Amino acid sequence: MAKENNFLAIAYILMGMTAFAFQDTAVRLLAVDISILQVMFARSVIAIVLLVLFFYFTGQKLIWTTHYPKLTIFRTIMFIFAFVFYYIGLAYLSFAVTTALFFTAPFFITIFSSIFLKEKVGIIRWLTIIYGFAGVMLIVSPDFETINIFMIFPILCAAGYSGSMIIIKYTSNEDNVYTQTLHVYIATIILCPIITYSGFYLDMDNSGNEILEFLFRYWSFNDTTTLLMLFFSWSLCNFWFCIYFQRISLR
Repeated sequence: MAKENNFLAIAYILMGMTAFAFQDTAVRLLAVDISILQVMFARSVIAIVLLVLFFYFTGQKLIWTTHYPKLTIFRTIMFIFAFVFYYIGLAYLSFAVTTALFFTAPFFITIFSSIFLKEKVGIIRWLTIIYGFAGVMLIVSPDFETINIFMIFPILCAAGYSGSMIIIKYTSNEDNVYTQTLHVYIATIILCPIITYSGFYLDMDNSGNEILEFLFRYWSFNDTTTLLMLFFSWSLCNFWFCIYFQRISLR
């Protein structure tokens, strides 16, 4: 990898994680009153509109198709469910704990890249990853007495996110960053209403399970403040996705 690409990759990840932090704060506030599936649906609608407008005014061509249809379907579904898990964790855990648990992602990325991309991982890197993972656990629960079931969700997100990034790395030689981002949004627009309707049909919104009732809330678009927060948070998210995927393609 060229030196200038190293610099760009570092710049992209810093900008992306900054936008991600603002987005998480907005989601934490929004999740008190509305369905997380509605939040993800609104994000995708706003993001696609912004992407189309960006390409229209810059005179560029937005490519909707993919050279890897099966991998794209698998990646987008995995990515969507990964961040459903993340937002469930964010709703029930502190921001610091959720973020710390999500940062187990390098551990999963290292494992997946070794298995699927056949990248060589030396003993020093493995020891560093294990040391970092132990550090995450100490940050989350130094005495191991405050561990609860909700902590599994950011870790599941980290695993799903890592798998998605490995696929993006593989497909980035043919599908550009905007196309790959677009596919996530399209899949979210399709799947979120289907998942919500399925939950209502199975009466999961009245199941007595705290997680299921949180996930399958009714959608509401009546609050102007909520709509403005949705627009702001998912504009940031769109920015984060584009620059973060761009960072992956540079590696």
